[in-house]
Amino acid sequence: MVLLAALLGSWLPGEPTRFTDRSELWNRNERDVLWGFRNMYNPHVVHQPEAEYPFRMWFFGWASEDCNPGFSGCDAIYFARGKSLDAWEIYAGDAGWDAEMRPETWAPVIAAQDRPWDQWHNGDPSVVLHEGTYYIAYSATGFDVDGLMYGQAGDTDGDLLCIMGATSPDGIHWTKSERPILIREPEIGRPGYRPTQDDAVLHGM
Repeated sequence: MVLLAALLGSWLPGEPTRFTDRSELWNRNERDVLWGFRNMYNPHVVHQPEAEYPFRMWFFGWASEDCNPGFSGCDAIYFARGKSLDAWEIYAGDAGWDAEMRPETWAPVIAAQDRPWDQWHNGDPSVVLHEGTYYIAYSATGFDVDGLMYGQAGDTDGDLLCIMGATSPDGIHWTKSERPILIREPEIGRPGYRPTQDDAVLHGM
């Protein structure tokens, strides 16, 4: 909920936020840690010092082909584990783990489902671990009530944009929230609606 409050607060009017340059605090090793994929970005890492694989990373995009053929939706969230920040294994479903950077074997841990707000994009993962359970907030889009993508012939209500939530015991198998945890309810099914920054309603998971 702290994360969601921060997200919501960033949309509210007020004084501009002032940022401090802390780049000198970071050590960059100037080399890739994942490669070979079609289009991946926005990694989020959780450190668990006591675990066999103390580094857990979630990231999203396309593994080997545009829109991840064979999985529902388009953008999807993937998972990797590492014993250090330099060597990672990516979750590959029934095939186990891939340490050879073969993205055609990678399997999403979160992909879109057939809901008006969750049909196309799942991404921008933000994860916390609390008392043995992983909690994730992520962006999602769907084709709204008419089921037609924005701009497609016959579309009457545009697309829906929202924040979804999910929980997991292991970071791999997730249970999604039944409804978005952040959305403007009047947007659902509204003819010709286009979202703005002021349209935000917070829901509990």
